[in-house]
Amino acid sequence: MGPMVRRSLVAGPLFAAILVAGCSSATTTEAGAVATSGSGPSDIGIETSSLFVTVVNNAGAPIQDVQVAIQAVGSPLQFTSSISRMENGEKRDISLAQFRGRDGTTFSPRIYKPKQVTVSAKDIVGKPHERTVAWQ
Repeated sequence: MGPMVRRSLVAGPLFAAILVAGCSSATTTEAGAVATSGSGPSDIGIETSSLFVTVVNNAGAPIQDVQVAIQAVGSPLQFTSSISRMENGEKRDISLAQFRGRDGTTFSPRIYKPKQVTVSAKDIVGKPHERTVAWQ
């Protein structure tokens, strides 16, 4: 066997394995999403960008005491912002400059790399809703 035939025998199955692995991994807009505290994945929508965290109320009822927290990579600090009430279907953009640490430190993506965002709230009948998504 020549060197070209040997290379194709080794490279062919390797290429096929890489292709299958790449095609089988599904990508979604909210990869790494984890829903907790009895909420469904669509109760609270979370989108991230370089300037805002966007929260969407899909709970089917108004929610109140909404706490939005950014967890930074490699830091125990959580940067939080709050919204008193959101109506059903309401979409709210929260500027990254509105997030503060417990000590009053303003969140800055130049200093801290965001890891995930957690939103927790209660609807008007007291049912808790919480959702955590990886920063994208």
